[in-house]
Amino acid sequence: MVQKRLAMGSLCLLTFACGAPAAPPATPEPATAAPPAREAATPVVDAGPPAKTGAQKRPLEIRNGCDTVASVFFGEDPKVADQGEKHALGVGATKPVPRRADGSQTVWLLDDAGAPLIKVNITRGMKQIEVGRSCRTLDAR
Repeated sequence: MVQKRLAMGSLCLLTFACGAPAAPPATPEPATAAPPAREAATPVVDAGPPAKTGAQKRPLEIRNGCDTVASVFFGEDPKVADQGEKHALGVGATKPVPRRADGSQTVWLLDDAGAPLIKVNITRGMKQIEVGRSCRTLDAR
């Protein structure tokens, strides 16, 4: 029995020893770095001023849904003429509304005598204001 084990062990050893030859170790390539390729000199072209990267102003319009001419004021105080702009909107008329630098604006609806009835504070996300059918409301969206 001992002889059988020795014979089997020798056979296993012989099988592993006679197998495929081991791969030769990989030899590193020489460390000679090729000189960096020079880029062709490209001329610098002036493309003018850079494009605006800040938020673009969204257009804002006011529409008169009232059946008479509506008076509106764009600005802080309609009682002080030099602090804004007063406009008359015809029936069904649409007019662009100027925004401040931050995109906001204050819009007032005025009565027939020019006194303020109601105001709406516009934010930069709003696109349209409408004078209501009752001629006494402002709807901002």
